[in-house]
Amino acid sequence: MNSNLQMPGTGMRRAVVSAMFLFAAIAASAESDDLLTLDVTRQDVGSALVALAETSGVHIMIDGETGEGVEVEGLKGEYRFEDALAALLSGTGLTFAYASANVVLVRPVGVSEADAAVPAEPGGEQGGQSGQKEQPREVEVVVVTGSRLEGGDPTARVLSLSAEDIAARGVSSLEDLFRTLPWTFPSITTQNNTTATPVGAVDADQSHSIIDGFGLSTVNLRAMGSANTLVLIDGRRVAGQAGEVEGFANLLNIPLAAIERVDIQLDGASAVYGADAIGGVVNFITRKHYAGVSIKGRKEYSSTDAHASSLNLTGGYGWNRGSGTLALSRTTSTPITNAKTGWTSYDYRDQFGPDYDVRSVFEAAQPGIVCRYNGYPPFPGCAWGSPRWQLPSDHDGVGATVDDFTTEIVPADHIIPKNGEDSTNISFNLHLEQDLSERLSVYADVLYSDHQSYREEPTKMDGFLIPASNAHNPFGEPVVVSYWPVREVEAGVIPRAHVRARSEQRNYNAGFAWEMNDDHTLLFNVTHSESERFGQYFEPTWRRLEADPTHERLYAALESSDPNVALNLFGNGSAQGPAFPELLKNAFGTRHGASETTSYEPRLRGRLFRLWGGEARYAVGAQIRIDGYSYFTETLGEDGRTVLSGGLAGRVGASPREKVRAYFAEVSLPIVGPANSRPWVHSLLLSLQARYDSYETDGAHGGENLVREVGSRSYYVPGTGWVPYPAAIYHWEGDPIVIQNKRSNTSPRVALRYQPTDRLSLRVAWSESFRPPVFTEQFDRRDTERAEWYLRDPYSPDGNTGWQPLPVTTQYANPDLKSELSDNYSLGLAWSPTSFPGFRLALDWSRIEFANKIEHSFNLFYTFPEVAFKIPEIAERDADGKITNLNSVYLNLAEKINEIASVELEYSFDTGIGSFLATLSYLRVLEESFRATPESKQVSQLGTISGSNEYKLIGSASWRLDRWRTDLFAHHTPAYLNNNVGNAGRLPPLKVEPLTTIDVALTYRFDIGLRLRVGGRNVFDARSPTISFRMPYDASRWDARGRVLFFAMDWEI
Repeated sequence: MNSNLQMPGTGMRRAVVSAMFLFAAIAASAESDDLLTLDVTRQDVGSALVALAETSGVHIMIDGETGEGVEVEGLKGEYRFEDALAALLSGTGLTFAYASANVVLVRPVGVSEADAAVPAEPGGEQGGQSGQKEQPREVEVVVVTGSRLEGGDPTARVLSLSAEDIAARGVSSLEDLFRTLPWTFPSITTQNNTTATPVGAVDADQSHSIIDGFGLSTVNLRAMGSANTLVLIDGRRVAGQAGEVEGFANLLNIPLAAIERVDIQLDGASAVYGADAIGGVVNFITRKHYAGVSIKGRKEYSSTDAHASSLNLTGGYGWNRGSGTLALSRTTSTPITNAKTGWTSYDYRDQFGPDYDVRSVFEAAQPGIVCRYNGYPPFPGCAWGSPRWQLPSDHDGVGATVDDFTTEIVPADHIIPKNGEDSTNISFNLHLEQDLSERLSVYADVLYSDHQSYREEPTKMDGFLIPASNAHNPFGEPVVVSYWPVREVEAGVIPRAHVRARSEQRNYNAGFAWEMNDDHTLLFNVTHSESERFGQYFEPTWRRLEADPTHERLYAALESSDPNVALNLFGNGSAQGPAFPELLKNAFGTRHGASETTSYEPRLRGRLFRLWGGEARYAVGAQIRIDGYSYFTETLGEDGRTVLSGGLAGRVGASPREKVRAYFAEVSLPIVGPANSRPWVHSLLLSLQARYDSYETDGAHGGENLVREVGSRSYYVPGTGWVPYPAAIYHWEGDPIVIQNKRSNTSPRVALRYQPTDRLSLRVAWSESFRPPVFTEQFDRRDTERAEWYLRDPYSPDGNTGWQPLPVTTQYANPDLKSELSDNYSLGLAWSPTSFPGFRLALDWSRIEFANKIEHSFNLFYTFPEVAFKIPEIAERDADGKITNLNSVYLNLAEKINEIASVELEYSFDTGIGSFLATLSYLRVLEESFRATPESKQVSQLGTISGSNEYKLIGSASWRLDRWRTDLFAHHTPAYLNNNVGNAGRLPPLKVEPLTTIDVALTYRFDIGLRLRVGGRNVFDARSPTISFRMPYDASRWDARGRVLFFAMDWEI
């Protein structure tokens, strides 16, 4: 892992440039090879690699028990790092690959040189059939993060987690993994994906509808928003959540079983990858070059019923100069039973005090809550001023009289039954490669994932119109009843309301690597990725179209005078009629979404020339990428035919497609190397990166108006049937004005790595990142509209600062928007002292200044009127200062700052009872603030429920002895302020107590290739210390799965 120290952000750019010229001047005359002086005796491979890592400053990772029982012959003399590592691993059956410039992964090659040297007998078994192993490829495409250079860029702040690191944490999904990492804010997960979890009023992961948000989980680095975290698979973009123009990836469609390691880059990376990398980059590296067969199984038991299981099969096969790896996976999970989290009531007074009874008398209840009917079928509801009645809780509603009802309503206290999801995921990942010659290699990848989700929702019967003829209606007139059929649902008489979704992801990659000569390699890759999704929400509703075939039985049951047939919404549920499956309706239609991206990328990399400190390396290339989106809703029309509505293409006036052309270059310049070093200048490396991106999009800029006319629609009238009533009918007039929008951006990065000694490394970097406007911000077919809104003008010249009608012009999109920009500053220090073997210290600081953020002025009218009404682009005034027009439009206004510092301590040592590794990671958020405009005051929600924690503390301890391994993790979050308890903000804020959870895993390895692992997460079942949005836990900070115990098996055959 590479680490960073840092300095204040304001003058950082000047400091970086000055430092580069200073160090370049110091080392201007240095000349030499980059050599290491080694004296490694015969020992086990793990100890030898530790010695090499300490000498070189390169972090070497070995996967699991790969090196156990393997010895090396030793090494003495002067070597380049790569030569030394290759010599140590020679004959061991191990090879290495770069994860990043200073992170190397050691893994089995599955072959020995002796086996590879023996030719197959004619007609005999070949390749994988005989167990004969191939030599390592001559040309291998190794995926690194934060750079396109071969071997990566040492100045990039990249943190790597191998598959074994992930398994040691006891997690079974990527969502679980990112919950354990200090740099992430779990704002959209399977536990909170349909509620708003904002980081700030103008920088938030927006809440999703119950359909669009279900079956969705994202990664949000540094609380900058999921759309500002770029997710890659093998260094390539993937299609984001289907139909979402924001473009963030759905983690639920990335199978953990296919992942060999995860790289996380925490500073902006637009100079390498282009847009959307403002908060950072997550790169999932899939498994390749595997030989043999492995079977993995896992079973998890949750204290809140959120159990999970998985079965994975991985196979690798080698043939003449080629290989293939296939990973198959099936995972299942069950939802959280909220009652088992300790949630049995909305009355929290015994926990938090007398103010915290959030039960409501305005919700559906059992017995039902009754009011008089307003007599208007198009919008049926309670008559104005009508009293509300309810039967006693012991009354079944049969034979009730009006006198049995009371106006003393018992507050509804039916908790939400489930959270999370009942899911099944099936996936496979295939990697094929073939060496056509010693210098030419081709490869192809396919990844497929099918994720299906289901969850029970509250089964409420809100606002049912009950005719006077209903056998259980004693009022002699139609009434409106809101009923919660708890007993009937448990008995299976009334079906459960539920939401379900299905998401599919398909990624295809193909390419080649051609080593043109010893210094230059040409690479070409084609990627196509697509995601599709549908979602449905079924709930009880009495409103039906005449064309809906279910309306006849429903309305017959509502009108029936037979108590054995009529729906009984008045009583306590103990005297309900027969089963009624027709009660559920697809409430909002079937939502369909699709996203796709196709890219073509040629690039050239290699060595340019020899500098004083070594070879100057370069990478140049280009990319053409085409992105497309689709979104619509499928509903039943009044004539019984399927209607497609809400289409994204219809909104923006053209097929939402975007063409991106990019050109990039980077160079690594080693100014000083170890052999030409001087005191306190052991090595010095300058890294320069730049990328130019050009975006072309087509869409409508006005031209049409949505015209409202008075027509008629048929509505059901109890006792009468279908009656036409006046209704608003809308249609479009005009033709969309389709325009082409072009914008471009150049993203530079300058970085320096300075090593005063071979044990001390410092890194400094500055870069710019960007994110272009999305389709719905740039294009809309609707013309501007003018209306009056009730708003407050804090600067009204007549002194009237209260609510008053003001003229507002609404522009639904703004094609003149600029890209959002950020300046990213980063400093780092890594130290491994010779006098303290096994100890490592890493200090990091980074700051992101995110400006030009796109904000809609409508949001400012109500939240920051003192700011909005000062901005000339929003508030237009006459000579006397009176408002003549307010513009409701997207503008480049807002700013956000995120500044973090971290300390990582690591100490490893050997004893007679095994090897130990202890780590401590402390992350401090120094600043997390935003302001609506450059002129407004900064607002910080740091340390509150809507912002990041002020700090995170994670400690771990690992012990190994022979076949045994134990891993323990402690996660601590500090106290914070819960200023969003719920109940529309009417409750006083809560000071939330700190929370510490403990995870543990124990592993044992057998001789036959079988490995067993048992353990648990949150093993002491620490409970959530607060409530959020009326729920008894904050799902962004506490995993509602509670204590999770697991058993896992891994058998390599």
